[in-house]
Amino acid sequence: MKKLICILVIFSFALNVVEAQNWDVLNSGTSVNLFSVYFPGANTGYIAGDSGTVLKTTNGGSNWSRQTLLDTLVIPSNPCLYSVFFTSTNFGCATGASWPIFVTSNGGTTWGAGFENTNVMRLNSLYFTDANHGYAVGDSYPSGDGIIEQTTDGGIDWTHWIYLISKSLESVFFPDAGTGYVAGDSGTILKTTNGGSTYSFLSSGIKKNLYSVYFTDTATGYTVGDSGTILKTIDGGRNWVKQVSGTSSRLKSVFFAGADTGYAAGWNGTILVTTNGGTTWTSMVSGTSNCLNSVFFADGHTGYVAGDSGIILKTTNGGGDGISEISPSPTLLTIYPNPAKNKCEVQCAKCKIKCVEIFNLTGEKVYGADFSSGTDDRVEVDFDLVAGVYFVKATNERGVEIGKLIIN
Repeated sequence: MKKLICILVIFSFALNVVEAQNWDVLNSGTSVNLFSVYFPGANTGYIAGDSGTVLKTTNGGSNWSRQTLLDTLVIPSNPCLYSVFFTSTNFGCATGASWPIFVTSNGGTTWGAGFENTNVMRLNSLYFTDANHGYAVGDSYPSGDGIIEQTTDGGIDWTHWIYLISKSLESVFFPDAGTGYVAGDSGTILKTTNGGSTYSFLSSGIKKNLYSVYFTDTATGYTVGDSGTILKTIDGGRNWVKQVSGTSSRLKSVFFAGADTGYAAGWNGTILVTTNGGTTWTSMVSGTSNCLNSVFFADGHTGYVAGDSGIILKTTNGGGDGISEISPSPTLLTIYPNPAKNKCEVQCAKCKIKCVEIFNLTGEKVYGADFSSGTDDRVEVDFDLVAGVYFVKATNERGVEIGKLIIN
């Protein structure tokens, strides 16, 4: 006797899930890739990106205006900017690939060049410990050797060019004036305890590229990278323990809004949250499949994420407590049997499935399977879940489809 197959009309919730999860899509006014977001005040923030883009908001992201990079030096147009950092609402720096470090002292009204790097380096990350002392890390061109730059006059002059290792350095963070950490390619982690005069190499225990590092104090820190990598230390970097992220996506940014509450963002629209210091990480429904490059929280509840194609997301409640008030719209996704017991087949019409995730009604990811080859439009998933209503998120080469699944 043929198995009864019940094909349910499925709904796509992309935009509505964002609203229910309270990750709202903001109008950036641009379609260029955005790489770094920083808010020096509750409502005043800056985002840096491709094509010389620096965006500014003074009303918490409701409106964004593009800043003009002015410089007395003759520079090529449209520099790619990977990092922006402000020590106050008026003073900040932005930097990127093969251009000067740009400096503003009037909130972005005008920008000048701290120094001209004459097409020999790419700087990926900026961090200031106070108004005068700052650091920038990256790599030289074309060798790819790691570089650390240091300023003691607020970014006007940069010295201390260091070719430390033949690996690109991607992120720098100082939990206090003397103690700093740098993360980079092939599991590279460096540490200074004297304000950057010297650096020592720490053993991360991995060879995957690391793109972002964040410390909640001088001893407790996190770094994220390729293949969903999250590492944590509680002893100032002497030992690093791999966390279970629940994703295979590249993670580009990590930020902690409190001692135990942190967020990571990355490729395929990935946003993860922990509320217990990394013991568990939960996937949040971002409502986009764009690569997300930077996450920043202005306070314990208000956060921003910037990514490719001009995407900017905002939350005012830490990302939301659940999925609710969902309005349906047509989808390419079918799930059968539905209701299901311990397995089902997920099919996406005219698209190849790369990843299937299942979320409960609180937004917690309870299942994930990687089909990264992306060669099939239908895949079978097995699960052991309690009876109830769930949402299935199928990532494909064109985006994300979300459907409703009932388990009995």
